[in-house]
Amino acid sequence: MSKPIEKEKTESSMRYGLLVLNDYPPEKREEIASFLSRYTKNGITVSEIKKLLLYKPLILKRGISEQEAQIFIEKLSSYGADVSFVLPEETDNKKAAKITQKENNECDNSIEQTQAKSDILQILNDKDYEKTYVKHSLSKSPFKEKLCKKLKERIKEEIYRVNKEIWLVFSLVLIVALMNYLVDSQRLLLSLYTLPTIFSAYYFGKRHAVLTALASIVLVISMLYYLPQLFHDEPILRFKNDNWQDFVVWGSTLIITAYAMGTLYDRYREKIKELQKTYQGILVILRHFISKDEYTENHCYRVSVYAVKIAQYLGLPEERIEDLRAAALLHDLGKLKISREILYKAARLSQEEFNEIKKHVTSGTELLEPLSGAFGRIIPIILAHHERCDGSGYLNLSCEEIPLEAKILAVADVYDALVSDRPYRKGLPPFEAKEIILKEAGKHFDPVVVKAFVKAFENGELEVPKIIV
Repeated sequence: MSKPIEKEKTESSMRYGLLVLNDYPPEKREEIASFLSRYTKNGITVSEIKKLLLYKPLILKRGISEQEAQIFIEKLSSYGADVSFVLPEETDNKKAAKITQKENNECDNSIEQTQAKSDILQILNDKDYEKTYVKHSLSKSPFKEKLCKKLKERIKEEIYRVNKEIWLVFSLVLIVALMNYLVDSQRLLLSLYTLPTIFSAYYFGKRHAVLTALASIVLVISMLYYLPQLFHDEPILRFKNDNWQDFVVWGSTLIITAYAMGTLYDRYREKIKELQKTYQGILVILRHFISKDEYTENHCYRVSVYAVKIAQYLGLPEERIEDLRAAALLHDLGKLKISREILYKAARLSQEEFNEIKKHVTSGTELLEPLSGAFGRIIPIILAHHERCDGSGYLNLSCEEIPLEAKILAVADVYDALVSDRPYRKGLPPFEAKEIILKEAGKHFDPVVVKAFVKAFENGELEVPKIIV
């Protein structure tokens, strides 16, 4: 009798929460995706996981025990990933444990028991999901288009990167070509080589700056050796007598300048990365605390995925897409001030209750108003995400007054609301939801945004598979 009682105590004292991937080195994405693919319940492929890893922070598992989470944290940390175990409120621990137990009982392929010395959790693939995914893959040709699009984007990135380096080399050669015509003083001439070095440090960092400095030194040495006639005045750069000392001082100064400037750049980039991690962590915490139930949390996450996809089809720059993603994750922040009775009322809302619901927009922006930076930039997006192009929104703004990001968020928000199950109705099929949004183009939604939404939908990119261990 003592063993069952002891086991029951152990289970009741075990804490459950969220396993969250906050950040990871980009070069380790392939390895991390390969590792996670071995533990997914849904049999998602490595390529699908790699796509999901682009959306950081990412919840890897809900209702996971702290002991289980530690195994994954240790393994993912070995890849340089930043993984955390987020503990929900104490009152939710038993509920999370029950949900986890229920999910495990319903799965055809359950998680094998973890041994004391084992660091691997073996989770088998869901065959039903695999059949559905294969059928979907065979019936849809746009996957090839997506692959081509990714390749084109990668080629553009490489061309842009190479172009910057070519400009650096070109500037160096240009200085050499013009030096005999524009500069009489050889000492002043050598100081000009500092310019490409500083340029390289500012745009590429320490490594490229030092390489540029070394390349400049090698170039000058080559000219002294092969083209001594170029240095026609006082031979301060000739390797005779004590004149070489000037050259050594110049070369050393150039390398030190490159190293110092490059180091400052690298430190600046590290600070930016730390701020980004902090920002992403705050988003996770805020999203967790604004969620009064699992639906709200999942809704915010799905809306962020949809909004980012639509924004990418519209060609928005990366910074604006990140602001949109943050706004989508926090767009229901104001619902913290609304009672659960109104939020989850099955019957039709009265006018007074509907007015209370409308306040969640301004309430959310009031909560974020003391913050600056990225949080300050997302306030107009959250404030206008219930506006309509015909001026019938919460704030009665005209279509021209609504920020583009808010228009995107509005489409993503409505689409997820249509396809999701609610206490008072069942969710619509995705194609029906798409048709409803199409009909509202020009009235409730911006036609340009709707067009981008349709493209993303038809290419199968408005799907949020449940990745997670």
